Amino acid sequence: DLKMTQKDWGRMTQEKWYRNLRAVRNGKVAIVDGNQHFNRPGPRLLDALEFLIGWIHGQEDLIPDEFPWVDGCTLSKQEKVKRSVSKNRKQ
Repeated sequence: DLKMTQKDWGRMTQEKWYRNLRAVRNGKVAIVDGNQHFNRPGPRLLDALEFLIGWIHGQEDLIPDEFPWVDGCTLSKQEKVKRSVSKNRKQ
C-alpha cells in the first residue's frame, strides 16, 4: 500500500546513491503503490499508464482523479523540516 511504500522510501532517501540519482536532483520523484498499479495485469495498469503519461509530461489533468500518488520531492522537503523541528525540540 502507499503508506508502506512511503515508509520504505523514507529509508531510501538516507542513502547517498539515492540522492545522486538524476531524477532526485531534478525533482522528478513520484511515490506510488507499485503492487497495486504496476505489478499486476488488469484495469489498474491502464490507470498507471495514464498516470505516467500525465506525470512525465507535466499534464496532471491526464492523471486519473483517484490515482494514489505522492510527490516524492515535496515529501522529502517535509521530512527534512520534521527532522529539523524534532531535533530542535530535543535540545
